[in-house]
Amino acid sequence: MRWSSKAFGNIQRNLSKLRRQLEICHKQSLYTGPSKQELKIMDKINQLLYQEEIWMKQRSRVTWLKDGDRNTSFFQAQATKRKRQN
Repeated sequence: MRWSSKAFGNIQRNLSKLRRQLEICHKQSLYTGPSKQELKIMDKINQLLYQEEIWMKQRSRVTWLKDGDRNTSFFQAQATKRKRQN
C-alpha cells in the first residue's frame, strides 16, 4: 500500500517550516515569554505532531493486518504478546 500525502499532507515538511518560523520568532523576541505568534506556531506544531501520530498508528495497523493475515506465526506472536501485557 502506498502512503501518499493526499490525506495528511507532507507533515515533515510542514513541521520543518514551522520550526524554522518558531526559531525566527524566538530570536526576534524582545522579552523572555513567548509571543502570541510563537504560541500560535507552537499550537500548529502540536497539531501536526498529533496528525503524524495518527498517521503512524494507521499505517502500522494496516501493515499488521496485511502481515498478520499472511503470517500465522506473526499473528500468534502478537496475540501472545498482547495476552502477557493484559
